[in-house]
Amino acid sequence: MARVERVMRTSLAVIFLGFMVACGGGGGSGANGDDQPPTDGGMPGHDSGSGSATPDAPPSTAATCDAQFLGAGDGCDCGCGVVDPDCGPTVTIGECSFDNCGPGHQADPTDPTRCIAIQLPAGWTCDASSYGGDDQCTCGCGAHDKDCPATTEIADCAAQNGCSAGTWPDRLDPSKCVPVVAGWTCSEAAYYDNDCDCGCGIADPACPAHPTVSQCSDACPSGTSFDPAHPTQCITNAPQDHWTCNVDLIGDGKCDCGCGAIDTDCPANPTPASCTVNHCGSMMELKPGDIGKCWEVCTGTAPAGSGNTTCTNHSYIAFGSDCNMEASACGDGRTYAMECQGGECTCSVNNTCVAHASGGSCTTLSACGWSGVHITNFP
Repeated sequence: MARVERVMRTSLAVIFLGFMVACGGGGGSGANGDDQPPTDGGMPGHDSGSGSATPDAPPSTAATCDAQFLGAGDGCDCGCGVVDPDCGPTVTIGECSFDNCGPGHQADPTDPTRCIAIQLPAGWTCDASSYGGDDQCTCGCGAHDKDCPATTEIADCAAQNGCSAGTWPDRLDPSKCVPVVAGWTCSEAAYYDNDCDCGCGIADPACPAHPTVSQCSDACPSGTSFDPAHPTQCITNAPQDHWTCNVDLIGDGKCDCGCGAIDTDCPANPTPASCTVNHCGSMMELKPGDIGKCWEVCTGTAPAGSGNTTCTNHSYIAFGSDCNMEASACGDGRTYAMECQGGECTCSVNNTCVAHASGGSCTTLSACGWSGVHITNFP
């Protein structure tokens, strides 16, 4: 464990001991009933009476690190000048759970109670503090970092590495650096993993020759998506962002219409005649001028007298958050309704569509040609 973790543990231990002292705990009682430090060479906080209990650790004067770490039952402390009772009788470097040596130093492999300057492997090109700090696997430093697995893969490497601009760790030997793949705009890990990453400038080796939308993992920046027609590139308003059908219909060689967006298989300026498949459901039809969208088929005929002469008695209309309006007391026995979405409105009389209108809102029925109606938004 790195030195910084031991500092944290020391701080917590000091806080805990301070709390115990403040609360009257943690020490034996002297003859006068007050808490007194032991006088027989024992450790503070441990029974120093004539019973069988013995100190958990040697006196702090025998060690170079805090005595409370020794014999604490939490793992073998090395670099303390003495053998921690938590270690075996003949401590080896492999037993060390904690290295108490300072920055730039490590426990001596031949005598783990001692500290020596860090022995960098031959060829190490990075800062000495990057080697074996128990913090991260540093790649691209010319030699194997002992924090890395014995068989290191690119995914093991920390984002911070020893490679210079324009290079990245070699996937065959991550301690070495090689030029980045020209044109690739995503991370090295993305290039070498098994995911088909799209929107990275060039084709990912993990992708098939012509990946479908469902095969792609979108790696484009926020606000953009990969182009299904050119999966290495990123675009705004990609069809899959608004698609309501099976996404694998995009780019399948057929012009699918009524799926929320224009299919990349459709020609430029498509018309309903361009459609191979119309996905609009019952009582729906393709919206004129936008074959990617459907709207309700209007089969009804506006009754005579409708328009500006309809609903002249200032009836009240209640409507909700879905932008529906309905006038059911217009004096002629009919129900007039308008449903709007995205600025497109459907005008209905007696629940039958009679016309479509654009530019409608939740505050007026004039888009359908109906006026003279007092609109109130009821809670």
